[in-house]
Amino acid sequence: MQNIPLTAIKCFEKTTGLNLSYYLYTPVFKSVLLHTEHMLPICVKAKGLYKKVCSLFDGVYVYKNIVNFPDGCLKMCHCGLFELTIPVIHENQLLAVLNAGVFRVDSDALEQFPVIRNSGIVQALDISGVDVIGREQFELHFELIRQLSARLTLWYQKVISCGVEPDFMLAKEKLVYIIQHEARHDLTLGKLAKILNLSYSRCAHLVKETCGESFAVLLRKYRLEYACTLLKYSNVGIDMVCRRSGFRNLAHFHRVFKAEIGMTPLEYRRDPVKRNNQ
Repeated sequence: MQNIPLTAIKCFEKTTGLNLSYYLYTPVFKSVLLHTEHMLPICVKAKGLYKKVCSLFDGVYVYKNIVNFPDGCLKMCHCGLFELTIPVIHENQLLAVLNAGVFRVDSDALEQFPVIRNSGIVQALDISGVDVIGREQFELHFELIRQLSARLTLWYQKVISCGVEPDFMLAKEKLVYIIQHEARHDLTLGKLAKILNLSYSRCAHLVKETCGESFAVLLRKYRLEYACTLLKYSNVGIDMVCRRSGFRNLAHFHRVFKAEIGMTPLEYRRDPVKRNNQ
């Protein structure tokens, strides 16, 4: 059973020609996945020039936002290099983040897929020798990494069913992750209490104690964060942003967004300078 992850990864790399690296957050995966970074020459050169920029982007910004992209997204570094990025999630627990790259992408392939961009400095690095992936090939790669993530999740489920790894997350850790990850869905305080096996009143108290804010405030906060992510990194319409973020209707979404962010969703999307000053 232990060889399943490495076999699945080997198949992915052989089929796509991409190198896979992983950020790991659970002990079980740490025992079988070894490549925490790929050593492609172009990336080694980029990291040698601006290691801090790369580290902050991957370790802070990508980690913070990746739960908003359970089906995967594109990650673009400050040099213009792309990777496919997808989380491996089981029962609201982030197990690992998979990265497959690097490559360049035809502009028409970016229309349907969200992109997390590094807003750091742009390095004048010659990337002309990096392969360009067309739309059809890119869609295939995207589907394959989704299947890989699903395969690793199934493997993890079998491992923990054998008692290999206990549920080590504390109630407070679960609470924060569940609210953040499920905010855009039909999450209520009652449902959260049931998931955590707590009474309604105890759950409400724990939310306030842990996060310093009420459940309703946190729910709105994370829904707005997801909406902002979609507005920045995708081309989906405002009505779709509203629905995907968990708001009940477009008018309500506009009112909340304007009140909290200080501009309309369309202004936020079209005016990066004003957006960055928020």
